[in-house]
Parts: sequence; C-alpha cells; structure tokens
Amino acid sequence: MDPLLETIGFGPDTDIGALRASLRRPGGRVFGGDRSPFARRVHLTSGVEVLSTYDGQGLWPTFRRGARVEGRIAGLEFDSWGPYPLRAEIDVRERGADGAPRRLSALAWSARREAWEIGERGSFAPAAFALDVAHCARRGSSEVLPGPRWLEPDAHAELPGTTFLAAPILDVRRLENPITGRTFDAVEVDVLGGLSVFVSRWQLHEDSCDGPRVGDWISGSFALVVERLRVAGIGV
Repeated sequence: MDPLLETIGFGPDTDIGALRASLRRPGGRVFGGDRSPFARRVHLTSGVEVLSTYDGQGLWPTFRRGARVEGRIAGLEFDSWGPYPLRAEIDVRERGADGAPRRLSALAWSARREAWEIGERGSFAPAAFALDVAHCARRGSSEVLPGPRWLEPDAHAELPGTTFLAAPILDVRRLENPITGRTFDAVEVDVLGGLSVFVSRWQLHEDSCDGPRVGDWISGSFALVVERLRVAGIGV
C-alpha cells in the first residue's frame, strides 16, 4: 500500500485497482502549470483531496484547509515523466519570525491554469504526509525534550517534497474517509504557523504509538505538498 494514502484512511487492505478506477470518474481538473500530468482532484472530506494523473496510476493526497503562508518561488523543476506536476522551492516567512525566510521544497500544484515563474510571490497552502514516523513521544515522558522544531528538506531523497519534521502537536481532528469508511487524523503541529500533517495509524500501531495527542512530539520523514492559491507578482 502507498504510505501517503495510508495517512488519509486508505488501509493496507485497500484495493488499489478499484481505487484508481473510482478516481477516474469525472471530477475537477487540476493544473500545475501547462505541463502538469495531473488530470483530476477528488474531494474526500473537510479539505482532504486526492490528486490523480491522467492514467490514474499516480495518486497524491493534498489538504486545502490548513495554514496559509506567504512566500516567493525560488526554484522550479518540471518533470514530465513523474506522477507530479513539479518540484518547487519556496521561501516563506513564519508569522512573527525574524531573520531569513525558511525554504520549503515541495510537490507543488495549482487548481488554476497558470504558468509558474521563479520570483513570483503569492499565497500557499502546505500540508505534510508521513513517509516514516521516526519518533512519537508522549507529553510528560522523559523522551520529550524541549528542543528546536525542525522542518528541513531532505536533499538526498528521490521523492519530491521529502522533508524532515519535528514539532509538538497543537490539535488533532478526527475525519472519515468516505470511500473506505475508515477514520484518520488531521494533526496540527507547532511549525510554519500551524502546519497540518497526516500520519498512518497502521504505522503508528506498528511503532507502538497509540495515536497522536495534543502535547505529544512527533518527528520523521514527510512528503510536503503545497497548493499555490494566489499570485501577487514578481519580487523579492
């Protein structure tokens, strides 16, 4: 099973073939620039959606109701062969933060047919989906150490948007996948102004973690997916 789809309620026993067939039904078109291979997005619940390629083979989760950030596109890499529209590097500033902006490396997409240009400023909606949860420590546990919050791109990963993340949990919301009937969690963490992250319950169970709770610390490798919402022009 795809670890990213597990984070939004598609369990290890999900019939991938049937899922792909169901996502070929008519839905909203998705554009990540003129060269995007994404054909559709299918809404599941509360802003959680699945992006599907034209052939239905590439499936990516995304979340459209999380924290918004303002930023500037610092780099783009189109890949017409992969199941994603493009890789983007985006410089963003966290609310109340001083100093240099934080650079995000993400799978990026847009619901609008617009060209992407380096130097463009705009509004973005990021979300992170777990590839591997390395640590989930309970509040009050001796394992929880007050330390730096991490959100750093993995420069050696092949998967676009792979990012190291470590942060305390601020909020947990229970959602339900209408296709499988399984519940999953939308978790808000204290980084990037309240980044929404999604983790696989099956992986947490294997790692002897009961599930995310407010006050816990979570860390691991995540795929960062960013939707471009608004373009404000070219500038620094």
